[in-house]
Amino acid sequence: MNSLKKAVIFVLATVAVGFVFILMLYGGPVFPIKDIAGCYSYTAKTYVDRVCLYPEGQYIQFYGEIGTGLQKYNSGSWRSFSYSNDLGEFVAGSLHQFIIRNNKGEMKSRVDIDIQPHRDILGNVLFTRGMISPDDWREYRREE
Repeated sequence: MNSLKKAVIFVLATVAVGFVFILMLYGGPVFPIKDIAGCYSYTAKTYVDRVCLYPEGQYIQFYGEIGTGLQKYNSGSWRSFSYSNDLGEFVAGSLHQFIIRNNKGEMKSRVDIDIQPHRDILGNVLFTRGMISPDDWREYRREE
């Protein structure tokens, strides 16, 4: 009987650890944030792409090769709006004429994008873009 209790505890512990690992691997639950203004960076192998959202409705994009300084290369307007889903009430942003870069860091196109910054299970504030194509997927993390 004692070995049966140990086996059940082992199985439950293994399932719990596996569940936590899956949550961390796939980002886990997301939590709404109220203020999405701030600077967010995407760091690739060879470059850094940063976008700063200012409260007055302007944004600026910066770019730099790894190991060099960042240079401003685009600016535009953005607006925030509310949306909700099964996870709660979120504040999102719509950026006008955002420049998309390819994997090499070259400018690819200008697009209007919507972003939904959120807090992940580890406390990081981030937004993703390009969820349709794996080649375009980017995760921008907010800088502290």
